[in-house]
Amino acid sequence: MGSARWKFVLSGLVGVVVLTGVVVGLVRGGGDSDSTPNLVQGGPSLDGTTPAPTVAGPALANGTTIDLANYRGKKVIVNAWASWCGPCREEAPDIKRFTQDRTDVVFLGVNLNDERANARAFNTEAGWTHPSIHDPNGRVGFDILKVTQLPATIYIDANGIIRGRTQGPVTYDDLVSVADRL
Repeated sequence: MGSARWKFVLSGLVGVVVLTGVVVGLVRGGGDSDSTPNLVQGGPSLDGTTPAPTVAGPALANGTTIDLANYRGKKVIVNAWASWCGPCREEAPDIKRFTQDRTDVVFLGVNLNDERANARAFNTEAGWTHPSIHDPNGRVGFDILKVTQLPATIYIDANGIIRGRTQGPVTYDDLVSVADRL
């Protein structure tokens, strides 16, 4: 192939790459975001359509039953955590700040594979006041919510639809972004 032909092929490939970048940038929120509300605009994606499963279990604090169904009609964020989980400890201050700032969103914890005493101590240390289900065998977290790593955060809209999830630690800004878009 001649030198001129290579230049032509190369310039065509560069054009395709640039055009792809422009399209991806528009889809990811670089364009008019008001006309396309389902596009990702920063923070976790919220394009899920799966109904939330039945989630209920004993409260970490006092053993009374916490039931996700009681929060239908409200935005709900569910965070799976454990006292022995390093990334859970990293996100704890952001969760505390979010739950204090955003009372318009129900925030529920699911404490997985943890001793109750250790989990309560972590809750106190973190300054958390939101309720958590105590799930010492992982039935709620692993079997029902399908958590594959800790921490995990699941975003449920007011209609009871799981709109998205984050595997790994979340930040305050992630949570605010989700709360504003749920």
